[in-house]
Amino acid sequence: MDSSTWDRGSSKPARFAGLLVALIVVAPITWLTMLEVDYVLAYAACADSTNGWIHKANTVFTTLLAAAVLSGWWLRRRFTAFPPPVGFLANVALMIAGLTLLVVMATIVPALLLHPCD
Repeated sequence: MDSSTWDRGSSKPARFAGLLVALIVVAPITWLTMLEVDYVLAYAACADSTNGWIHKANTVFTTLLAAAVLSGWWLRRRFTAFPPPVGFLANVALMIAGLTLLVVMATIVPALLLHPCD
């Protein structure tokens, strides 16, 4: 049964639906990867008595998540007017990316304040 509110000939929502779902999944996976990389680098940081590598890794992951937030914002502005599944996914993608960025910022604070062997 065809929906009367969505033009099935338009491929724009279908083209970007995969991008929206990927953005919803990528943000938390990026945070988990950052956490694992920090745990692995903690031993090297303790041996070197410096947090340099941890800070570099955190900067890379924070930059990736900031790009995800900007992508979510762009997708939300572009697809809010589309039918409910696409507009809703755009809002959820932006919220998940933004909240994950806040979690990453909170995860970085101990690395900034504590000695690597603590």
